[in-house]
Amino acid sequence: MASWSTEVVHHLPAGGRSRSTVQTDAVLHAPEAGVPVLLLEVDNCTESAEVLAAKFDRYRRFFRLTTKDHQGREVPVWRTLYPSTEREGHPPVAVVFNPGTRAGGRL
Repeated sequence: MASWSTEVVHHLPAGGRSRSTVQTDAVLHAPEAGVPVLLLEVDNCTESAEVLAAKFDRYRRFFRLTTKDHQGREVPVWRTLYPSTEREGHPPVAVVFNPGTRAGGRL
């Protein structure tokens, strides 16, 4: 594994006085395992389904952000932070559900 970072904050454009973010629970880089970059959300069943779903609206905003590269071309901001995934679109976001009340009882 190349690297593993936790609680990674991705900034979004400011809306009014407050600055919006999406905080990724973990970012994994393991190119030797075929995973150039993977963003992880861990659901410990402490947030409502609506709060979890709202995070994906913020991820969508983050993945749509663009900036100019050194040649003046528009590129997605995430490409300046993470290696290419060698696939179309943005890096995958995986949700890991930690067993709890939302998942029901244990067997």
